[in-house]
Amino acid sequence: MAASFEELTRRKPAEGFFELANRKVVRCTFSSVSIEVEQDTKLHDSCGGIVWETAYCLGKYAHRELAAATRSPCRNLRCLEVGAGCGLVGLSLAALGCSTVCTDVGPVLPLLRRNVHRNKGVVSGKVDVAELDWTNDEHLRNLAQRAPYDVIVGTDVVFAQRLVQPLIRVLQALSAPHTLIWICVQERCSAAFGEFVEALPQWFQVHRVPVDELQFPDDCCILFHLRKKRDPTSDSERQEATDITAAPRDNKRSVVSPVCDFHRVRARVNRCCVFYCSRSFRSLRISRRLARHHARFRQFVVRLRKHRKQVS
Repeated sequence: MAASFEELTRRKPAEGFFELANRKVVRCTFSSVSIEVEQDTKLHDSCGGIVWETAYCLGKYAHRELAAATRSPCRNLRCLEVGAGCGLVGLSLAALGCSTVCTDVGPVLPLLRRNVHRNKGVVSGKVDVAELDWTNDEHLRNLAQRAPYDVIVGTDVVFAQRLVQPLIRVLQALSAPHTLIWICVQERCSAAFGEFVEALPQWFQVHRVPVDELQFPDDCCILFHLRKKRDPTSDSERQEATDITAAPRDNKRSVVSPVCDFHRVRARVNRCCVFYCSRSFRSLRISRRLARHHARFRQFVVRLRKHRKQVS
């Protein structure tokens, strides 16, 4: 019989978490969906054999926040879980209808696949399992073919200093500025945690979620909300394009047709950017449309540069 997270942690959280870690199967409820995952305490080559406190914490938080923001099945959201272990967090996102990819190192994959199969009839979203060693370039290239993802989650992924930079490289490679990144950790290695916190601002906008917003019995869980910083070159290209199109209409050298097309596409981009620049979770709903219009935008910038050279 599966041990219930809600029942065991209601009165004495510390004792409840200890008991959960030693059970063969644990159960956690997200809204009206109960997800059961198998644990393997004999998995010596990885720490992914049990569900850590941070997984319960992030699973509850992410499910609650996304459900409140979208208010509809998240079938258009593509999610990625790094260091999935038993896969509880990824399955909680799939319970909302998200298309989820759960990743971990090779020795953990059999356990992860069993848990995905166990909950196949429970979750409404598609769940895939993929191997991802953060130091393996081939694994990263395979996942990058489906990038960028709309949501990236990870729990207890900061535990060794040698893996901090590879982890940040993975987050950077598989995300875009619209991507929601949630990393929930406990300070298990002070050196690794310090390097992680110090390195994040170079690549991401960092927000540490207040403990009271987590609504979780263990206050040792630390949740980082990250957004990838935008490429500054895209801003310079946008400004240059604006300067080009600001020329007087009676200028005989101006090229009409590409400029008109450019104005139409730029209007779409600007409408999307109202959501893009906000911190609302509703920006996820237009992420793909924004990426498509932004690609068109960049193409028109190149065309306008060429026409400018021809008429000058």
